[in-house]
Amino acid sequence: PANWNNGDDCVIVPSVTNEEIPAMFPKGYTEVKPYLRMTPQPNWN
Repeated sequence: PANWNNGDDCVIVPSVTNEEIPAMFPKGYTEVKPYLRMTPQPNWN
């Protein structure tokens, strides 16, 4: 997104299932809407 800054949460693409998320994003995620899930930026402190 245009207003995204390094360190902000990232969008998880809809093609990734909820079952796949824990292995791919161990920091967890927040489900804003079923189609909009956010995770902390990988490789960021």
